[in-house]
Amino acid sequence: MMGVQKLAERQLFLMKSESLEKRVRAYYTETRDVDALIEYGVAILVRNFFCMGAFAGLIQDLIQEAYLSAEPTAVMRQYLPYFEKYFTADQLKIVIKRLFNGHSSYLTQTEEARLNSGYLAQEGTLDNRVEGLVYRVEAIFEDSIGKKHQLTIRETDSTFDEVQTIQVLTILTTLSIFDTADARKYATYVSYQTSGKILATAHNSRQKTKTVLDEEKTVAAKQAPQQEKAPKKTVTATDKKLPPQPLTPTRTEEASTVDKTTAVKQKEPNPTNWPENSNTTSRTPANTEPKKQAAASKANERLQQSDTSYKRLGKSKEQIQNNREGKKKKHIVDSLLGRKKDRKRNKRK
Repeated sequence: MMGVQKLAERQLFLMKSESLEKRVRAYYTETRDVDALIEYGVAILVRNFFCMGAFAGLIQDLIQEAYLSAEPTAVMRQYLPYFEKYFTADQLKIVIKRLFNGHSSYLTQTEEARLNSGYLAQEGTLDNRVEGLVYRVEAIFEDSIGKKHQLTIRETDSTFDEVQTIQVLTILTTLSIFDTADARKYATYVSYQTSGKILATAHNSRQKTKTVLDEEKTVAAKQAPQQEKAPKKTVTATDKKLPPQPLTPTRTEEASTVDKTTAVKQKEPNPTNWPENSNTTSRTPANTEPKKQAAASKANERLQQSDTSYKRLGKSKEQIQNNREGKKKKHIVDSLLGRKKDRKRNKRK
């Protein structure tokens, strides 16, 4: 069976009084560690000072028993002034006689403890408490190897001034119960602050009833009207974006383009025909060789022009280009050879 664990600062400064008392009693019953019991008692007195007397006399009977019956130790002598009020005048004389050679020896060896115990008996002097705020003391200590540690004491009295607070916090630097294997944890006091906060909400999983604030939130949520959903917007045909028009035209547009091209070509005069003059009965045609050359030059210019008909026709650019080049070449050959397009020339007799 595992033994009772030693109490750390978390239990000594954060546990509720009932739970803390059970832990200290269980530890002392099993270990009979008088020095640890005395130092636990001093730490509880420090917490009691800041927490407005909520831990007064927590383990008083154990402290009395230890000082009246246990074997005297240096720790018992060092911290006796903190517990003088636990004894009657006659009991205190017996304790001092057990621990010291005389009353003067007691005063000499406990000078620091008697000074510090005087601060524990004082009350706050500041008028700074605000109703509704919950205060806490947050202190910083440095251990023997230079590492800093924070100690928090909750639900404290904010009316203690700076001198009182520092002097009481310094008491913790004399205790060895917080030491580790490597260092003395609270070797030096560094700083502190007493902060106040508003406790807006709180919850305890062991409490079955809801708080009044939770009930009010639940009622308000039920009474709050539900937000109406915005009606869906009807999209008309005019609101919709029209699909992009295809770059290639329909077959009807293609046929219309071909017809226009044919009509333009038909309107061009045939270089081999001369218009008939009404005042002349007959006329001998001129040399047609220059006109044939002019027609060939014009055809070459057309071949060099960029063809954009692929953007309008349904065929690909390559198909249209090959088709056009074939027709133009045939037209050039026909023009050079003097061929005609299935039309008979009307000869005037």
